[in-house]
Amino acid sequence: MKPNSPAQRLIEGISPSKENYLKALDLLNSRFGKDEFLIEFYVRELLSLVLKKSSSVRIAQLYEKLDSQLRALESLDITKEKYATMLYPLVESAVADNIFNIWERRTVNKQAPTKNPDNCLTELLDFPRIEVEVEERLQLRCQTLETTEPISKVRTASKHKLLTGNPPSGVPMGGHGGVRTGQH
Repeated sequence: MKPNSPAQRLIEGISPSKENYLKALDLLNSRFGKDEFLIEFYVRELLSLVLKKSSSVRIAQLYEKLDSQLRALESLDITKEKYATMLYPLVESAVADNIFNIWERRTVNKQAPTKNPDNCLTELLDFPRIEVEVEERLQLRCQTLETTEPISKVRTASKHKLLTGNPPSGVPMGGHGGVRTGQH
């Protein structure tokens, strides 16, 4: 429990014992366990991600925060299936413009005549997860192979290849060009 928080102050007079555990839990639930309050809190957290949107937020952090808030809402029975139409614009707005542009380019060819909001939300949530995995593999590759190219140049080349299927000219994308393997 967070020191000096309202929750701690609420139960600080209750001695820690087996008998008092349920009393403390009941007090905490009656004060802080109201579903409508919790739903409002988590939706506001999503809104704060939208308001704080910036290209400087790492995609891994964004994914973790979005996933955390949406799982919290699901635990309160606010599922993607029920409220995808409402949640999709919130999640979409939380994504930085540069990331959203990449997302839009990838999905432009996949669009069906009628969009299912639940599928759109699921795909939008999968996108940063996949990007995080790609970023982690890229970091591992660069650490393992001790690349001579700056990570930003390799990352740009990887995104270009992801979008077009072709590496940009002048940027190594594998093999041994620009990468030290330790064997000279």
